Amino acid sequence: MSLGADRAWVDQVSFVPAPVIPVIEHVYQTNHNFCMEWDTLPGRWYQVQYNTNLVQTNWMNLGAPGTNGTLSTLIGSEPQRFFRILLLP
Repeated sequence: MSLGADRAWVDQVSFVPAPVIPVIEHVYQTNHNFCMEWDTLPGRWYQVQYNTNLVQTNWMNLGAPGTNGTLSTLIGSEPQRFFRILLLP
């Protein structure tokens, strides 16, 4: 059977699992702290970052990377603060 010039046979396919995006489970305020909890994968490290203006691309690390899925930080004086969680390689 001929496939033609623009087609080819595939004889091996490999699948690599995609990283799991951290799922935020709880967000709450206690005293003057902003708290957040998310699901984690065993042995994986996470970095929480924040930014006060989504137009800017300069996200700042909030603390050191860690393996637990919790964050507790003082509420800042900014009118708004955005957070993201990075799953590190």
